[in-house]
Amino acid sequence: MIDYYVIIDGYNMIGQSPELSRYAKESLEEAREQLLIAISNYNAHVKGKIICVFDAYETDTPQTETVYHGIHVVFTKENETADSFIERYVHNIYNKYTTHITVVTSDMSEQHAIFGAGAYRMSSREMW
Repeated sequence: MIDYYVIIDGYNMIGQSPELSRYAKESLEEAREQLLIAISNYNAHVKGKIICVFDAYETDTPQTETVYHGIHVVFTKENETADSFIERYVHNIYNKYTTHITVVTSDMSEQHAIFGAGAYRMSSREMW
């Protein structure tokens, strides 16, 4: 049996949406909430585990993980980018025989890194 994962760079997705970018200027929390609502609607149509990663790079908080309507939401730890978390996570879960991983990001360097780790990529624009 194959395990399916979709790993989403949350702030990258927000940046690729004109509507959510406007929300983010007023309230980053509201932009995140709207993104998670959209992802949870998508989750109803796909099988597998969806992980949405937000970096807390410039904060002094520990990594936190919650579940929002079936979406696993990760806020990275202090001084960790979403990209580095995603790369590490893909490396840890990948098995060419039992996992299918798609990473959603428009960050070109991240796309190259995840290809090397065995994951597929989807740009944030494609996801929208």
